[in-house]
Amino acid sequence: AETLDVGRRGRVEGLVVAEQVYMESGSYADKIYAKVFECEERCRVRELYVEEAIIGDFSRVGSVRYSGELRTGRGVEIAASEKVDVIEFPRDP
Repeated sequence: AETLDVGRRGRVEGLVVAEQVYMESGSYADKIYAKVFECEERCRVRELYVEEAIIGDFSRVGSVRYSGELRTGRGVEIAASEKVDVIEFPRDP
């Protein structure tokens, strides 16, 4: 997908691969690969693989791997983060 917008309190299960992902407040996602990722406050993401990310206030992320910039708001919880040289995006089988 080019762009994915997850609405307020929306839920996305499974793998997402997109150029850009925007999550409105209170939304949830399992596993995201994106060049550009942004979420509003109180979002939850289990696994995040990005080039650039902005994570809103009081959001929770299980693990994040990023190759560029990672910006976080107040009270953000990230269980594990790692800066890497390149994000390897999944390929279609």
